[in-house]
Amino acid sequence: MLAPGPDRPVPKWLAAGLCGLYWVMAVLLGGQVPFVERTMFAFPVLSSPLAAPLFRVDGELADVTAYTDFRGIGPRAIDVDHIGYRSTVEHHFHEMRAWIAAHPSPPETVSGGHPFEVGLLIFDWDLDGRVTTTVRVDGTGWAHRRDE
Repeated sequence: MLAPGPDRPVPKWLAAGLCGLYWVMAVLLGGQVPFVERTMFAFPVLSSPLAAPLFRVDGELADVTAYTDFRGIGPRAIDVDHIGYRSTVEHHFHEMRAWIAAHPSPPETVSGGHPFEVGLLIFDWDLDGRVTTTVRVDGTGWAHRRDE
């Protein structure tokens, strides 16, 4: 028998049969995709806590890029390693650190601004599947709004 090629296509009945066999195998294997073992198809396990960066001004979550003239803390207060916690927004930690480093308060500034906190928002799941949120504050300081 000759192999399929441009002048000799696979019969439609054979292609449909192989497709059906593939899906039967997928069902028998418990909903997995047969012959595919790639980490890009893996979904995060919701059993370990996740971390996100925290930036609160006057007790409310805020965008760090809306503020400048940071004093009271430096960029090192941003825990980019967050050991023990996974994160799916890793780049936000680095962006926050870079923004604070690029916008320090001038040395002559001694007062004024808004109180802010930096740290981690830690998301975890209880046994019923409900999300719980814990706030970990790593540092506090003062900053001015960019539009003030």
